[in-house]
Amino acid sequence: YDQSHLDLVQAIADQAAIAALNAQLYEASQRRADVMSTLAESAAAVTSTLNLDEVLDRILEQTSRALKVETVLLGLVDKKSDEVVLQAVWGEISPREVGHRVKFDQGIAGWVAKHGKMAVVPEVKSDERFSIDPNLESGYQISAIAAAPISAEGEVVGVLEAINPAEPFSPDDLLLLKGISGLAGTAIQHARLFNEVQLAHARYRQLFEDSIDLIFLSDWEGRILEANRELSLIHI
Repeated sequence: YDQSHLDLVQAIADQAAIAALNAQLYEASQRRADVMSTLAESAAAVTSTLNLDEVLDRILEQTSRALKVETVLLGLVDKKSDEVVLQAVWGEISPREVGHRVKFDQGIAGWVAKHGKMAVVPEVKSDERFSIDPNLESGYQISAIAAAPISAEGEVVGVLEAINPAEPFSPDDLLLLKGISGLAGTAIQHARLFNEVQLAHARYRQLFEDSIDLIFLSDWEGRILEANRELSLIHI
């Protein structure tokens, strides 16, 4: 072999390196596009209702589909007791039942709630934060967990846990979990506000209708817009 052969091999190697780099960049770009597409789909599904129970179910469903995990848990923070209360479960079986409470800084969910940071545990048995016996409740075996805080208005209001992925959690999986938990915070906050408005409206209607006083609402020109039951009876 002479120098010309070496130059030819070097040129081929350089072209191969460029081709491999382009392929890697394309693959990364495609993965990112898939992540963004999944998040857009999740946003449309999660924000399409203001019923809190439906919102929670859709968050769990989107998380399960996006991360391909066996079970998804969603707990909401009880500020009075500094606990995470399990509100919804997605999957055929679960390590915990709805209503189960975990103190802040106990277990993965408690740690995430207290510190407001994501936790990824490829092997739960080797993590000291994992304080739940995987053999409890239906013999469910937990191998890996990824958990993200659900925040609203700068405060942690819940924890989203993805359990037992079909394959080890990838960076894209964690990006998806973080994105869905962000959507969850906004959706839960809106659903709660809507529920509060509904309750306030119901209380107003009850007070308005059940009052023994004559009550009516009118516009600036004196036209009666609404009257309670007592006033209606007088007209009858």
